[in-house]
Amino acid sequence: MWRHKSTTGIRWLGWILGIALLVGLAGIPVSQAQGAVNVSQSAVDSRAAVVAVTPAGTVHVVWEEPEGLYHRWMRNNVWSSVQQISLEGARPTLLVDRTQDDVVYLAWDEPFGEARDVFVRRWDGQQWSLPRNVSQSDGYSTQPSLAQYADGTLVLVWTDTTPGTPTLFRATSDDGLVWKNVSPVLDFAGTNPQVQVVNGVEHLIWTYRAGFRQPRRLLWSYQDGNTWRLPEVLSAPTRSVEGATTLVVGDTLWLAWSEVGDVKVKAWRAAMGWSDTVTLALAATGIPTWVPFNDALHLLWPDDTAIMRARWRQGLWSDVMSWQDVGQPVDDVAAASRDGKAYIVWSQQADTSWDVWLTSWTATRSWVPFVRRP
Repeated sequence: MWRHKSTTGIRWLGWILGIALLVGLAGIPVSQAQGAVNVSQSAVDSRAAVVAVTPAGTVHVVWEEPEGLYHRWMRNNVWSSVQQISLEGARPTLLVDRTQDDVVYLAWDEPFGEARDVFVRRWDGQQWSLPRNVSQSDGYSTQPSLAQYADGTLVLVWTDTTPGTPTLFRATSDDGLVWKNVSPVLDFAGTNPQVQVVNGVEHLIWTYRAGFRQPRRLLWSYQDGNTWRLPEVLSAPTRSVEGATTLVVGDTLWLAWSEVGDVKVKAWRAAMGWSDTVTLALAATGIPTWVPFNDALHLLWPDDTAIMRARWRQGLWSDVMSWQDVGQPVDDVAAASRDGKAYIVWSQQADTSWDVWLTSWTATRSWVPFVRRP
């Protein structure tokens, strides 16, 4: 069993013990945050921002406003103007193409006739394609999630009420323009799906509530050949999950979620299964997000007026620390990184509305003591 030991630091036994024991005083990277930029610059509420950075170095930010979805991108430190890319869209998600230098996919949901559908657009390095209605349902299709196989095949998963109860649906594409194989994922009922591909194996994590008075639980399944395994409950049986986030690093699937405000994490590897659940913070006010950066893995989450973080490096969790206190209520933290630089976006409340802000986080190098925790 792959386990954590949780005190002030947490290690995975066996996997990293040999490395951790060799570290005393070491030269390790530290980081430096750059000045924040008001990306949305809007007089109305700007929320739910997502960020992505391509191998070519282009940074994309998409966010919600009452009038739909908006987009800005930055290349060579020069920002584009704000562009509206959907009139009534919500819940955007971005995916950087693994096989091309400057291609990004955007999925979201918006009203279509009497229904609500999931749409996708493809950024080719210069402009967005026309929207593709992937779900084309008679019900309420929402909460899209994107992933990609190593061969370039795209996977889109969402929740659709057409069967009569919220059910997970799935589609695939070779280029993000033509979508096929639209079908339910067996009879998996639930909401808020997250799809990831680990070493060629597709994983699904989502929430499910058995009844109105029942807690919202976190479920997981994966494909075993062409068959989906029976779902497994990952969260506590009596505590409700507010939201979750996933990330694949190498052959490890990382999972973090908010459970009645508590920030919890665990990880999965094929040879070891799921680690124990670790609680990093209590009574936080937002959903956590992952960002690999600076030779470590960081978890960020909003908490009142601050963005908090904890760092996983060489088999240990750091203590929880304040990454940035902005002095105003914050929410909707998201992050992406590439080539020694991380980009963090969040919503920040001003006098009359919320704005989307972005800052970059650059790795520098300094000799600092590293303390091996018990």
